[in-house]
Amino acid sequence: MRLFNSAGKNKKQMFANQVRGTIIMCVCLAMVPLFLFLDSLLPEKDVPVLATHFQDSLVVEICDAGDSSGIYYLRPGTTAGQLFRDIGSRFPLKEDFTIKNGASLLPTSEGEVIIGQMKAAKRLALGLPLDVNLASEEDLMMIPGIGPKMSAAIAVYRKENRWIKSIDQLREIRGIGEKKLSRLKGYLYVDEQSP
Repeated sequence: MRLFNSAGKNKKQMFANQVRGTIIMCVCLAMVPLFLFLDSLLPEKDVPVLATHFQDSLVVEICDAGDSSGIYYLRPGTTAGQLFRDIGSRFPLKEDFTIKNGASLLPTSEGEVIIGQMKAAKRLALGLPLDVNLASEEDLMMIPGIGPKMSAAIAVYRKENRWIKSIDQLREIRGIGEKKLSRLKGYLYVDEQSP
């Protein structure tokens, strides 16, 4: 008889523990939306100048013989002066300017910066698109889905029309339909400042 009573008490205690555990779990789950709401009220986090994990980061290459050569990820709106200061360069910049995505910067000893574009292979490897008006046939062939014939057709179309004003114009080229064009849009763009 004593064994039977002991088993009954264990079952009651086990049931009580399960109820307590369920209540604690429900309270914890109910607090998750509260924490998410409070987090949304916090101010936006400031992006550090040399940022690598933000969605709109710019990618810039510095080409010089010193220790500062390399690829840098920056927040949008970063100036050359900020970049050189933040990487510890003592480069005497004559005129400050806002850096564009995919730029290649070559500082000179006179305090000037020669601004160019990264090479096509680097741009594509870093996930940056190519300007369809400036890309060579060889550059275009690095893009998946574009072979020698297609790159030549794009070059001929560009020459005949003087300049491509919109990526959608590529649909006029034989072999580029809606599906192919949608894939190419991730690899190509038209610079708004092009003539």
